[in-house]
Amino acid sequence: MRRRPSAADLSLRTSGRYGLRRVCRRRLTAYACPSLRLPGAAETYRYLSWKGGVLAQMEIDLSRIAARDAHDLLTSAVVPRPIAWVSSVSADGQVNLAPFSFFSGVTWSPPTLCVSIVNRQDGSRKDTILNIDETGNFVVNMVSEEMGSVMVETSATVPRGVDEAREAGVSLIPSTVVMAPRVRDAGIAFECVLDRIIQVGTGPYGANLVLGRIRVMHVNKELLESESSIDWKRSRLLGRLSGTKYCRLRSVIEISPQ
Repeated sequence: MRRRPSAADLSLRTSGRYGLRRVCRRRLTAYACPSLRLPGAAETYRYLSWKGGVLAQMEIDLSRIAARDAHDLLTSAVVPRPIAWVSSVSADGQVNLAPFSFFSGVTWSPPTLCVSIVNRQDGSRKDTILNIDETGNFVVNMVSEEMGSVMVETSATVPRGVDEAREAGVSLIPSTVVMAPRVRDAGIAFECVLDRIIQVGTGPYGANLVLGRIRVMHVNKELLESESSIDWKRSRLLGRLSGTKYCRLRSVIEISPQ
């Protein structure tokens, strides 16, 4: 039986336009790439394994690469993501509207959603999390294809107090039980009260994971298939990919348990 190569068996040499370092001995081959953005960077964090001359796997330590590279890899891998178009209001009544795609359901008993709101590059917290922290309520408005362009407009970084909805021409209407208004043309919306905020990391790109208890769910009548089911085709919801890319909900497959 062949002995598994140890670290002492490995030799190192450099090759490739991105400063790839090739570690090879006998039949074991691995590649380590410092950065796809910075050719020839100092240390290597990414590893490629090959089997029979074919690329099989790339291992990446996201904590050791540039934050922007980690962002790009994560947002292009975790797809598609639903979009939470969050409307919130500050203690002095200033309204904010902004989209977030690190968003999901948590549980239906009690009905709860979660939205991750990441700090800015300078470490400051965004208006949405400041408002939710102050007033303890918000609305998650779901985004349809028709609202995609105006939704993107509200993602721009603007000074605190600027009403993104007004700037983008988005009509807001009062909510039923929370202070924050909701988007009038959203086919589905969730009025939420704050359950808790979980801090994940600090400073630049640290996250504030918001858990919101759903108090009221709004659904346009034409989207309902039954009292407990929504027609996903009629909802025409957008999915978030990466960069400027989004996807439409057009087809599904059914996979039944064996």
